[in-house]
Amino acid sequence: MTFTYQGFSKSDPTDLLNPMQNYLNQLSSKEGKSVKIAMSDQESGDSHGVIIYCNDDAPNESTLADSWESQYYDSSTDYDKIYDECCAYMNELTSAQAYYSQVAMTNRKHGSSYIVLWYRNLK
Repeated sequence: MTFTYQGFSKSDPTDLLNPMQNYLNQLSSKEGKSVKIAMSDQESGDSHGVIIYCNDDAPNESTLADSWESQYYDSSTDYDKIYDECCAYMNELTSAQAYYSQVAMTNRKHGSSYIVLWYRNLK
C-alpha cells in the first residue's frame, strides 16, 4: 500500500476549500475511500491543507487492536517535508494500520507546524 499526498496553501482558510474539494472530486472511487484530510490556519500567515490517499482496496481490519499510537512531524516552513515524512511512515505500517489511520494538523505563528498521524496498534 502506497500513500501519497497533495498539499495546498492559500492566504485565507476558506480559499482552500474549493481547490481541495475539486481535487477530492477528481480522485477515483478507490482513492476517495482511503482519504485523510487535514487543514490548519496560521495567524498572520498562510493556511495549509493536505489530502493523503492511496489507490488500494480497503484491507481487513481484524488485525487491529482498539488501542492507538501516534507519530508526529514538524517544521517551521517546509510543509512538503512533513507531508513526505508522514506518508513515508504510513507506507511502513501494515496496510490496515495505514488505511484506517487519521491525521490532524496544527500551525503556530512563531514556531513549528505539526502533522500528527494516529494509527491503531496490532493485536
